[in-house]
Amino acid sequence: MTHCDRQAKGGKRFFKESACQLPLKERQALVKMKNRLSIKRRSELLRVNRSSVYYQHKNVEDVELMNEIRELYEQKCFYGYRRITEVLKRQGIKINRKKVLRLMQQLGLQAVYPKKKISKRAEGHQVYPYLLKEQIPKEPDDCWQVDITYIRVGNGYAYLVALIDCVSRRVMGWNLSPFLETSSCIEALNWGLKEGQPTIVNSDQGSQFTSMALLTN
Repeated sequence: MTHCDRQAKGGKRFFKESACQLPLKERQALVKMKNRLSIKRRSELLRVNRSSVYYQHKNVEDVELMNEIRELYEQKCFYGYRRITEVLKRQGIKINRKKVLRLMQQLGLQAVYPKKKISKRAEGHQVYPYLLKEQIPKEPDDCWQVDITYIRVGNGYAYLVALIDCVSRRVMGWNLSPFLETSSCIEALNWGLKEGQPTIVNSDQGSQFTSMALLTN
């Protein structure tokens, strides 16, 4: 079995083992068939130049485009719709920024990039008193501080949410995610609660920390 045959078998048996031996036109036709695999993946499995497929198949359906966009985003999560549009055009796809933006919105994708203020208070969320104003942590678990850091990971960026004991400086729980959401904070908190029970959890009262999902967790 050739290397290409082994790849085809791993591609959820979409291609027969002898597919790579077919004439080029037949392989191009297979690449253009609807399937859960992206056109890029099918082209690789069948040893077909992807750009030649796109030039023959200009009207790529939205589902195919969404697969391509998602794959690009997974590799370069800091790419916005403009840069993704340019990459798709270089691959031979006729598409404009407006359509790429629409498809990315449908997929719930947006570029991950550093923000001036990582966490901000949401309108309507309750404001809680600052409990450390007259209280100094003296023992471990007296107070945990929430720390959010924006870090580079591979080819992109991610949010690191960490719960740090104010006395021991031990990291009690953490979560790494491309998006800063309440679920990231809940996961970090749940992890931390397996290690200890803080009297106070101190945060900047951003929306991720004052949402009902976190407060009732």
